[in-house]
Amino acid sequence: MLLKDIYARDINRLINAAVTVSDKKEKTVEAEIKEYVFTDELIEKLYEVLNTVFNKKGGKTGIWINGYYGSGKSHFIKYVHYLLNPDTADLAFQFLEQNVEKYDTTKASSNDEITVSNIRLLKNRITNALCDNILFNVEDETDDGSKERLTRIFLNMFNKFRGFNADDIPLALLLEKPLQKQGKLDEFKVKIQERLGFDWNVDAANVASFQLEDVLKIAKEVYPALDTTALYSRLSNPETYKVGINATLIPEFKDFLKDKDKNYRLLFLVDEVSQYVGTNKEILLNFQNIIERVSDDLNNQVWIACTAQQTLDEVGSNVDGVRNIQDEFGKYSVDSIREFPYKATMPHILRNEES
Repeated sequence: MLLKDIYARDINRLINAAVTVSDKKEKTVEAEIKEYVFTDELIEKLYEVLNTVFNKKGGKTGIWINGYYGSGKSHFIKYVHYLLNPDTADLAFQFLEQNVEKYDTTKASSNDEITVSNIRLLKNRITNALCDNILFNVEDETDDGSKERLTRIFLNMFNKFRGFNADDIPLALLLEKPLQKQGKLDEFKVKIQERLGFDWNVDAANVASFQLEDVLKIAKEVYPALDTTALYSRLSNPETYKVGINATLIPEFKDFLKDKDKNYRLLFLVDEVSQYVGTNKEILLNFQNIIERVSDDLNNQVWIACTAQQTLDEVGSNVDGVRNIQDEFGKYSVDSIREFPYKATMPHILRNEES
């Protein structure tokens, strides 16, 4: 008998050196679910994240997951994504349940809530809540070296999730959104293809830049109530369109949520936030403000989970102009740091000290 014959899986199969959130190929997804190595603490933290997102009634809706490069944090948030995604949830929960059956309940630190029946209750809650999640690497979604504010990145990713373009915020919110609300966006895209020869889903920002009059003429045809004169003025001068947390991001979330059940959840899964923040105080404070407004204004329906190679304290200590992270994040308390057996640090729920 050859050594390769004694293993359960083909030893010649492709194994990625590192998990990246942008790799969504079918074979990669299957491997990342079936070959995820569950430890008791990983099971506990997966349960903690899901249970907190779907059952917590107050406090901050931010989750900070830190660990050194290769420690498994990207795989962790991808597995959360697989548990929440309708296309992968059955398979992901199947393997989670199989490992929960082996969970060691005899340890002093074990969580007696972690049972197969409770995992199934969470799955039912997730299914019935019709939750959504948006998974992305923050560096992949911005111009190289631009260090733009996270407000714009979150809004672009939210627009992409809603079927709008992810490059031009005014175009998405002033043109595409009204067309979608009237049920005319698909018809508009077809006419753009027929008349101008462009795929709107791919070329929206470019075609609007060079043929804006033609674009608005077609939009007027499908939705006659559009004020194309005002739209032309605003879309031809996009720099005048101000994007802010309170002025744009939160109102867009509220508008999206107004027709949703109170149990609905939208979870942003954002990879490598600390890499993006670097030493930029403005980006760090911008991220804090997003978390605070999302937590205070949206009834625990929108959550943001991010990965980082450093703890929140370490990020703050490296940021220019921040002498003490508690001075900037004084409203938050962070759970004490513990480690996975393979040296990846635990997810931490950012929350009010009072909650």
